[in-house]
Amino acid sequence: MLSYCGGPIQVWDEGRWQPRLGWADPTRVAFARLRPRLGALCDIPDLELFPSRYGVTDRVMFRAALEVGLTQRAMGWLATLRRLGLLKRPSRLAALMQATAPAFDFLGSALGGMVVRVEGEGPTGRNIRREWHIAADDDHGPEIPCMAAILLARRLARGEDLTPGAHACMGLLTLDEFSAEFDRWGMVTDLPADEPLG
Repeated sequence: MLSYCGGPIQVWDEGRWQPRLGWADPTRVAFARLRPRLGALCDIPDLELFPSRYGVTDRVMFRAALEVGLTQRAMGWLATLRRLGLLKRPSRLAALMQATAPAFDFLGSALGGMVVRVEGEGPTGRNIRREWHIAADDDHGPEIPCMAAILLARRLARGEDLTPGAHACMGLLTLDEFSAEFDRWGMVTDLPADEPLG
């Protein structure tokens, strides 16, 4: 996180790649089962994968929304210091931040989550917004990113034929295939009704 904090990341916006600053541009993010949080731009592989995979014509944006507002703002401050040239390498602060982070744990909770929002033309031709939410309690949120690898490993163990070679696993699993893993960790998902736009 600190390696790109305040540094340039490429974001697909207005139908083209544009440079943006990591951990900048804080925006309020609403969740189904969590209190709203400030979310800042983050750099993940999906930024590159989604536009071509799904034919996105406008924008792909990922935000990291930490529960403890003070921590979120601290990341924003570091991004600003780097942008101003006052802090060349925020990653040098990693050990200090790791050591002091537990002192702020009492400000947060064990509840984490994620929301995916998609806007575009729906099946009837009208523009809509569709959302999917997941809430993970008991500090189980970090289990989510490894679930795809677990599910694919199980398929390989059953002898299923998967395309060989190194590539993204997009399209190899359906959302329904994750349900048992979500249940195993006590995670709750929500799929609100589509919201018409315009």
